[in-house]
Amino acid sequence: IFQPNVPTPLPPLEKKQPPTAKIAKPKGKGVKILLIISGILILGIILGLIGYYVIAPLVFSLKKTASGPEKESVQKEEAVVPTPEIKPDQYLSLFKTFLPLKEEVIISPLTPENFKSTLTASANLVAEGNLKELIIRDNDQTLIGFSKLISLLLPELNREEIAGMFAENFTLVIFADQNGFWPGYIAQLKPTATIIGSRALVKEKIESSRYLDNLFLENPGSTAVAFKDGRTGSPTISIRYLVFPKTGAVLNYGWVNNNLVISTSYPGFTAILEKLR
Repeated sequence: IFQPNVPTPLPPLEKKQPPTAKIAKPKGKGVKILLIISGILILGIILGLIGYYVIAPLVFSLKKTASGPEKESVQKEEAVVPTPEIKPDQYLSLFKTFLPLKEEVIISPLTPENFKSTLTASANLVAEGNLKELIIRDNDQTLIGFSKLISLLLPELNREEIAGMFAENFTLVIFADQNGFWPGYIAQLKPTATIIGSRALVKEKIESSRYLDNLFLENPGSTAVAFKDGRTGSPTISIRYLVFPKTGAVLNYGWVNNNLVISTSYPGFTAILEKLR
């Protein structure tokens, strides 16, 4: 029997389900690495915070404690200037300007004659226009103080009285010029001495002394004139002076601040003033 071609029926269409998103599950090894890295990061953060807030302040505090006293000590050393203590056998020049010519000499026994002869021997090496500083000691290397020397040369001055007014450390010099060699004496008043009373006593005793020639190296001759007021070129420094017959021999004394200056020549007096300024 002839049958027409009948199309074969198609199978029914399957209903496609929408694709379901698949979550990739990490493998076990990757999880461990991730956890280790996270732990390291967290541990690093914790250690950093401990170091910043705990260890660093502690270290800084220790450094400050260790270095603090040293800096404070340095500041104190710079700020505090101790007053030099003058020992009995230590000499301290009263000059503010250094004097290159300086010599220590022994005078024993201490008499006016030995004093003059010792200074004369030392003065021969001084060139004209120069000062030489002398440090005088006895045989025991003990400094000869101002009160001992000046009361020996001028007996009218009481040693104990002078010792109460003036420091024992004094400066002795020799000035040289064409007329000879001229001693000079510089003594410093003690802080406890009264200026007015000291000046009055010095004026009375020096100007009434009969032994002024002991201050010179050579006899200046006798004079009947009296002391006169004089000037040194400085409006603040006045002197008293006495002229002797010997050429160049003029006894001058005056006050420079709290220093008594006695010189046996006027050029020598002005040379001393230059060293005291």
